[in-house]
Amino acid sequence: MTPENQPENGIAKKAYGIIKAGGHSFKRATLGDIYTLIDERSNEAREHREENFRYLNTRIDSQVGEVRQELGKVTQRIDTLADRMDNRIDILSQKIDDQIGKVNQRIDTLGQKMDDQIGKVNQRLDSIMQILIDLSKQKI
Repeated sequence: MTPENQPENGIAKKAYGIIKAGGHSFKRATLGDIYTLIDERSNEAREHREENFRYLNTRIDSQVGEVRQELGKVTQRIDTLADRMDNRIDILSQKIDDQIGKVNQRIDTLGQKMDDQIGKVNQRLDSIMQILIDLSKQKI
């Protein structure tokens, strides 16, 4: 490879420096060069892994936020429906109470009419009894 074609990043440069494939010439790599190359690759892998974790954490936080918003909307809707039900129950309770009042009033009215009719029947019975008493006195 010509110098214009040499790689620019650190690991590729190091590898190019260790082995030159284009001219079939090999440079003797030292243990230090290998350790350096391994350290650089480990650091890149660690940075990549950390970047992936940051990305995943951001996505998770975003989705948790969306779920919380949806739960808030659902909770608000439930509260609205519960308020409507409470209002309807109050209205129905009032209507039932009104109907019970009307029924009780009707029962009271019928009770009074029955008492009046019983009073009239008793008066008639008293009149009939008096007539019978008067008739029995006349026969004697």
